[in-house]
Amino acid sequence: MTGGGARIPTLLRTLWYLRREQLVGQARLALFGREVKPRRWAGEPPRAAFEAPLAPWLPAPAHARCASASRIALVNRALENVGAIDWNFSGHGPLFAYHLHQFDWARDPRLASAERLAALESWIAGHTHGTGWDAGPISLRTFAWTKLLTTLGALPSAADTARIRASLADQVETLAASLETHLLGNHYLWNLLALVFAGAAHTGAAADRWLAFAPRLATELDEQIFASGL
Repeated sequence: MTGGGARIPTLLRTLWYLRREQLVGQARLALFGREVKPRRWAGEPPRAAFEAPLAPWLPAPAHARCASASRIALVNRALENVGAIDWNFSGHGPLFAYHLHQFDWARDPRLASAERLAALESWIAGHTHGTGWDAGPISLRTFAWTKLLTTLGALPSAADTARIRASLADQVETLAASLETHLLGNHYLWNLLALVFAGAAHTGAAADRWLAFAPRLATELDEQIFASGL
């Protein structure tokens, strides 16, 4: 066989080892493309289940640094901001863009609480679709924003966080409808971890729906982690 016909056996061997949900995810991707359509939460945002964790959250990762919103350093590159943050910046490639939208950098303790709040509000107002609404960034941002909302002093004491919580509900709802089943592996694991974390951090019908992903998370943990813990 030549040309495309020569690749058919290889394709069939590849498909044989894919899980059913991955096959479905790949088919959906082929039919509808990669762009995620943001979902909107109707009604009041879910209520917080706690004001602060029993023990402080672990610090932000070392690769995400930001002493001032004028300069955000991620994965050995930096975004220099004159005025508002450019949420559509792609000059350092997709990995940098993903880290920008994940918001781990906003947990740098050197960043002033007012600047941190302004960054969150800027994202909500200025990034209504695009890279930040991909399942990967939403997953990690769910952790980052929830930690900021439950860390004393991370946001100004007089901050009205209702808009942030409402946006977070939009994001988690979007994540629940756009799981990275076409990739599975660590991508899918982070999706499920974020959903269950959001469910545990809030109360109400939405939180219950997010927590309902816990059995799928348990199955995925069994799939990816052997009995030895490796």
